[in-house]
Amino acid sequence: MKTITIKVIVPDNFTEAQEIYLRDDAENLVHPDWLHIFWHVEDVLEGCPDLDPKQAREVLRIAKKYHNAEVGINWDVLKQIADDQINKDEDEEEG
Repeated sequence: MKTITIKVIVPDNFTEAQEIYLRDDAENLVHPDWLHIFWHVEDVLEGCPDLDPKQAREVLRIAKKYHNAEVGINWDVLKQIADDQINKDEDEEEG
């Protein structure tokens, strides 16, 4: 087996949990028995233009955390999470 080292530069404000997710994702990328599908903040913003980048990142975080393999992650799922996120943010502003 051959070892290849990949250097990834992450922002200083990355949390330990984010680093763990990143490390897991990188390991899965190079293993031939895994399928990895990526969604980017820009994808979320394209489908949900009422969000700001911070909210879009939260949508992706929630989608990953609560991923349902029977449904998958698709536009409908992301839009529902975005709607829930917008409503949550509005409720917090009012209360």
